[in-house]
Amino acid sequence: MLFRSVAEGRRVVVILEVPTMMFSKRVSLLRPDPSPRATALADQVDRNEIARMLVARLGGDDRVSIVDPAPILCPGGTCSPIVDGRWAYMEASHLNPYGASLLSGVIGDAIETQFARAGG
Repeated sequence: MLFRSVAEGRRVVVILEVPTMMFSKRVSLLRPDPSPRATALADQVDRNEIARMLVARLGGDDRVSIVDPAPILCPGGTCSPIVDGRWAYMEASHLNPYGASLLSGVIGDAIETQFARAGG
């Protein structure tokens, strides 16, 4: 569907998957794990493979903006569910409201870029 949309001339914002975090089963929003496990972004092979494929196929096309959450959620290539001293994840692959707010600026910029390119 994505590639067909681009082929049909639609403007698209692709938001790559958020990095997956490691949680113990006891973690919850009410009782967060006091010692979250940090992981290397480079170890997330499946996620990185999909991202590389999308960028290779769609990168450079002015009808497509690609938003990668990794630089924001994994500064310096190290991923932790805590960003800037605050929990950013609800579970292994879902952001909480704070985590989502960290991405809102770059997503908004990508949407604005596509509107501007479309003359809107």
